[in-house]
Amino acid sequence: MRITSNQPLRLVPAAPPASRGPAADASDLTFLDRSHGFLAVAATGAHFDGRGTGRIERTRDGGVSWTTVWSRARTAVTRIRAIDEQHLFAAGASYPAGAPQHRAPLPLLLLSRNGGQTWLALRPSLPRALAEAWPWLDFQFPTTRNGYAQHDPDESAEPFPGLLRTTDGGRHWQLVRPRGLFLGGFDFLDAQVGYAAGSWQRPRASCPSAVFATHDGGTHWRVLAASCRPYELDAVDFLDARTGFAGGGEPYYLADRPFQALLATFDGGRSWRTVFRGRVDERADLPLDRLAFLDRRHGFAVSAGCKMGENGPCGGALLATADGGRSWRDTGQSATRVAAVDARHLWLGPVCGCGGVLWRSGDGGRRWRPLTRPENTLPLPSGFEIAAAVFADRGHGLAAQEGFGCTKSGALTPSRLFATDDGGAS
Repeated sequence: MRITSNQPLRLVPAAPPASRGPAADASDLTFLDRSHGFLAVAATGAHFDGRGTGRIERTRDGGVSWTTVWSRARTAVTRIRAIDEQHLFAAGASYPAGAPQHRAPLPLLLLSRNGGQTWLALRPSLPRALAEAWPWLDFQFPTTRNGYAQHDPDESAEPFPGLLRTTDGGRHWQLVRPRGLFLGGFDFLDAQVGYAAGSWQRPRASCPSAVFATHDGGTHWRVLAASCRPYELDAVDFLDARTGFAGGGEPYYLADRPFQALLATFDGGRSWRTVFRGRVDERADLPLDRLAFLDRRHGFAVSAGCKMGENGPCGGALLATADGGRSWRDTGQSATRVAAVDARHLWLGPVCGCGGVLWRSGDGGRRWRPLTRPENTLPLPSGFEIAAAVFADRGHGLAAQEGFGCTKSGALTPSRLFATDDGGAS
């Protein structure tokens, strides 16, 4: 390369190409079928200084284009799920003046009764000590009136004091404390019957971790003795009253040889069989902390979870099985939030701060298509430090930028290279 001259570097922001892709800072997503889905959007900066606009967006073409159906300033929408085709809910937080530095954010619950066309905003009543954790919980509504919430293992490793429960559609939440237990991932089949992975508050050598069942909406839990294992169990997923799966394993920071494990029951939890115990590949070094089975054979799992003191979201390798969990295939993607409608069609939420990129697969996770707006995948240089630049002539040059971007798997990469053909104007 021949240097013809040296000139001061000036990078001017340019308008990105028109796009109808998903908004930046997406936190969660859910799909009703191959075409219709919803996206929860946390406002940029809301968790730090209360600024920005939180949104719920809807797609009718599988995620290619999105339309805002609800928005509010100084708000973050962080969780969204469908109870059925007509009833959906979303959770988040609102930030009144002075929040979050000088006053606490306010819990927010959004409900739709018409398929996501309109949304009713509620301020749920819950124990004050849990208000800060509210936006980052895992939620499940088995009916339109009965809902449950627990800590999300991809957000924090801190033990949660119990299970939040509502019986009036989310307006009031009560903390139910399972006696002598720490509960993890849970799955309710209806308002009364549910299952959860967990452990004893006073460790038992004969049963360090197990699956527990409730038949009274979470007030009382009994151990399913055949599920006891000497390693941690973190996730459960029941297809019906007889067929269920439990995931866990040992993480790399506690074991010289980390592994993933999957248990299965086909008689309602009376007996459990270890269908997989091993390490899928080098990228999977954490337990299975999220399961999404579509039937007895096809399912997805995430090898992830936060360790003590780690800030979420703590994503990990997305794995797929087509034989009931006996063998697993690494999809090459990282994930925390997964939305699958069948064995072939699934969508992934953002990981590691890459909040502007969603991923869609139509072949069970073998190939992926990014769903994004151009400005979300290639932030303008404004606000970043240019480490070095070189020009071939007055118009054409390259600049190396210090900053962070998203890789295909959702991880972060620490540098970018920009090209210009107009002397750095764009």
